[in-house]
Amino acid sequence: MAKRGSFSYTYRSMPPFTHGFFRTAGASLPLKVADPAHNADLVVEMVLRAEAEGVHLLVLPELCLSGATCCGLFRQETLLTAVEEALLSIISKTKDCGCVTVLGLPVLCENRTFNCAAVIQKGSLLGLVPKSHLPGGGDFHEKGFFAPASALRTSSLRLAGYDAPIGTDLLFRAEGSESLIFGVEIGEDFLAASPPGCRLAQAGALIICNLSAQGELAGRHEKRRGMVLGQSARLCAGYVYAGAGAFESTTDNVFSGPVLIAEDGNLFGEGERFSRTAQMVVCDMDTQRLSARRRSGAWAAARTD
Repeated sequence: MAKRGSFSYTYRSMPPFTHGFFRTAGASLPLKVADPAHNADLVVEMVLRAEAEGVHLLVLPELCLSGATCCGLFRQETLLTAVEEALLSIISKTKDCGCVTVLGLPVLCENRTFNCAAVIQKGSLLGLVPKSHLPGGGDFHEKGFFAPASALRTSSLRLAGYDAPIGTDLLFRAEGSESLIFGVEIGEDFLAASPPGCRLAQAGALIICNLSAQGELAGRHEKRRGMVLGQSARLCAGYVYAGAGAFESTTDNVFSGPVLIAEDGNLFGEGERFSRTAQMVVCDMDTQRLSARRRSGAWAAARTD
């Protein structure tokens, strides 16, 4: 771990990528709500599948280890303990995989529960990123179950037997690459007036990952797609969005499992919505092209790294 400015950088080896093309993937899973052991098996299958296809970075949905619709169960220690055990199982079973995986889970820290993204690779927990903006109505009442990232008072946490950094200031860089950096935001974070992804991109992130559990409404997917494309264009970045799937539809909310991958305002890949099986969308991003655009004009002046 090394520090640069107010951001933390985690260095790890990734599978080799040539000519600046970096293989990313987003996936949706047919999970079971409140069954972390079952969901962990699905995650392991997807990571192994991604590894076999040469994926460097795999993004899975928000709270995919527990299910996003657990509601009051998020307050139960039984669920949180089962999630931690499931995470340990995933890390152990994918210890030989160079693919970096970003997955969602509830995390107990300082007697508060945070909606987090865990970044894992090669048998290690590289970091945890908590959600910043929690919806208080509409699809969910997350403020009743989770604390926002602003309530976090520590920069490290021991989870599943690993000591890992935790915070919204984490950036992850491939060892041996000065430009290949990615950051993480969660769900409604990208709907905020000042999304965390903007700050991460200004600090050097070339790819933004968004783990989401946004429900479906009439016309929402078109708006979602437009925002993903707009963010990737504004930030001159790659954007990987993975949403909760149809098996989360256990309450009055409906979920479709949207997967979107964009690069600099262009849609490179989109998954099938309402799929009843696991799906993965794979796209190669041209990081050299993104880096070249970042070195010019107004964007260069906005950099903070």
